[in-house]
Amino acid sequence: MQPTMPSTPYLLSEQLSTVLSYGSETWTMTAKSAELLDSLERRMLRRIYGPVNSKGIWRIRWNHEIYELYKEH
Repeated sequence: MQPTMPSTPYLLSEQLSTVLSYGSETWTMTAKSAELLDSLERRMLRRIYGPVNSKGIWRIRWNHEIYELYKEH
């Protein structure tokens, strides 16, 4: 059974936080590592939500579009 679109980002978020935070108590969180984790999250959300057709041209979603979609669910 494939999860529906609204639940997919939340499943991803839960799985990511579990996997990425494994052993995190030994990490030193720097601005660079926080930036890399944010970038990874945005790339995964772009894959979940897919591209958008704008005036007949397919393009990836911009950051603000991803954040708006993620907030709605």
